[in-house]
Amino acid sequence: MRANINYFSGRSIIVFFAMLFFVSNFSCWSQNNYNLPPGESVPADFMFVDYSYKLDQISISNEVINIQNENFPSFLTRQELERMKLEEFDKFKYYVEALMFYEKLSNHVKIVFSIDELWYIYKYDAPLKEMLALVIE
Repeated sequence: MRANINYFSGRSIIVFFAMLFFVSNFSCWSQNNYNLPPGESVPADFMFVDYSYKLDQISISNEVINIQNENFPSFLTRQELERMKLEEFDKFKYYVEALMFYEKLSNHVKIVFSIDELWYIYKYDAPLKEMLALVIE
């Protein structure tokens, strides 16, 4: 008689991969993997703010909403961006990528989150940033 040894059932494999996914995501958050501009460091008095509760406020409807593209980040002017292009190209690239992120966001997201909140999310909350990028019109 042949012994039927099945160490890994389908369910245990799924549980294993779910746990692996959770652990890998948790380790990213715990390592403070922030998206800061070149040369900038996390302030000593930094306290993480979780804006994910605002996801419930995003309502997807057929209504077209026109949002003025305000300065994102709000403290950066076109002149400063042009100066960075010539003098600090790494920072220039960083801010151009930030502007592209903002421009691609759904108007529904731009209504719920302020410019300052979106900038904070861009810098400090990569998982939420990815979720917001997935919201469509």
